[in-house]
Amino acid sequence: MTRGWRQLGPAEWRAHPLNRIGGWLLLVALLLFLEGPLVGAVTLAEAISDFDALRAAVRGVRPEWYGWLQLVVPLAAPLVLLILLLLKVRWFPEIYLCLRLLTYALAALSGAFAAWDEWWLALGQASMVTGEIALTVYLFVGRRPNLVFRRRDRAGD
Repeated sequence: MTRGWRQLGPAEWRAHPLNRIGGWLLLVALLLFLEGPLVGAVTLAEAISDFDALRAAVRGVRPEWYGWLQLVVPLAAPLVLLILLLLKVRWFPEIYLCLRLLTYALAALSGAFAAWDEWWLALGQASMVTGEIALTVYLFVGRRPNLVFRRRDRAGD
């Protein structure tokens, strides 16, 4: 039996049963949907209802561009990632990792992780971060990521 990987042609890759958004990858899509478009719609509704309050909150951060970056990146990154996932972009895992690390770096620098006074809120946030780390590992390891993102499958006999 031959060990290793073999490249799949475009037709073979599209027909492979693992080349679907399902299983654990469905949780990644759900997380991105909840974090991107849904939270973006809520934020947009808040901005439309009281834009001056939103602008005052952003202007309270120095420099001001950093305040806007803190608002835009956590909303735009999941939306971009969801689109890339649905389009089955080959570099999705690497782009996912970069954008999520940027989002968490901005959150950590802004003090978002230290702002929770209640233990159960901190536990919920730690659980979400742990779950996302597990999903990120899933994107880089195993048969499915190799098939979907690298267009290769285990070599047979």
